[in-house]
Amino acid sequence: MKSFLIKTICFSLIVFFLLESLELIVTQGLKKSTAPHFVDWNHLFEGEINANIIINGSSKALVHISSTIIDSALNADAYNLGVNGYGFYLQNSKYTAYSEYNTPPKLIVQVIGNGTLQKRKDLYQLDQFLPYMDNKTINKVTQDYIGLTKFDYYLPFIRYFGSRTAIKEGFLSFFNLSTTNDDFSKYKGYRPKDLEWDGTFERFVKYSTNGYTITLADSSIQLFKQFISEQQKKGITVVLVYPPTYYPSQQYINNRAKIMALYHSIAEEYNVPLLDYSQELMGKEKAYFYNSQHLNYKGAEIFTRKLATDLKPYFSKNSN
Repeated sequence: MKSFLIKTICFSLIVFFLLESLELIVTQGLKKSTAPHFVDWNHLFEGEINANIIINGSSKALVHISSTIIDSALNADAYNLGVNGYGFYLQNSKYTAYSEYNTPPKLIVQVIGNGTLQKRKDLYQLDQFLPYMDNKTINKVTQDYIGLTKFDYYLPFIRYFGSRTAIKEGFLSFFNLSTTNDDFSKYKGYRPKDLEWDGTFERFVKYSTNGYTITLADSSIQLFKQFISEQQKKGITVVLVYPPTYYPSQQYINNRAKIMALYHSIAEEYNVPLLDYSQELMGKEKAYFYNSQHLNYKGAEIFTRKLATDLKPYFSKNSN
């Protein structure tokens, strides 16, 4: 019995140290990776961004607003922190993590949409969070979603199980062998999509003639208000931006009027500008979109030029 216990303990220690070693290699490798999932997070945690304009939001920020055009038009240093697939609940955490390691901006362009104040249940594209569990903000917010277990937080390497792409990239990057590059790193977080209309809207209309209703989360609404208030106390200007979406799609969101009324109410309560581009003429042209909710590269470049002009009074005022 004693011999069995000794062997079991020795085996457990070997496994533990093996997992610790794998954890170190993969995590450190991903923290210097230039792959799209990790490069912006790495810039953020290394304190390499330090922008005076932050573009915050979901994929509507990510693919709609060119940091390069904003920089050129406003003589600024902008960075796009857009996080694909998430509402404000996680967007806020990404900005909080940014604030821990980088200097505060003068202006935050907070991109809003129909789903901004909705909170999804699952951890979408969870690989992007795995190397950063040592950060208290990321550690805490990921626990509010379905996707990781307690073992993933407390045992080494367990969270990488099933994430073959992340493991491979971590190993290759750790030994400086990775050939994965972020094709759009020059855009400072901006991820344009040079795509044509994909037809998903027509398929949606065919099977969802009654539209759908978006459920807003009270926790997200309160957090959104708190975020605006906190930035104002710090002297940071916040501008809310509702970008163009394909106009015919708007009628299929049953509570869209209620959502827009809420945004206008918040903007009035906190005296922040709300730039609403949902009625823009470009919203009626499929040529500017790759689906009903997202501008393609051509549309995003045109929209950003318009947005940059409209942002000038707010950035100039704050800069002075």
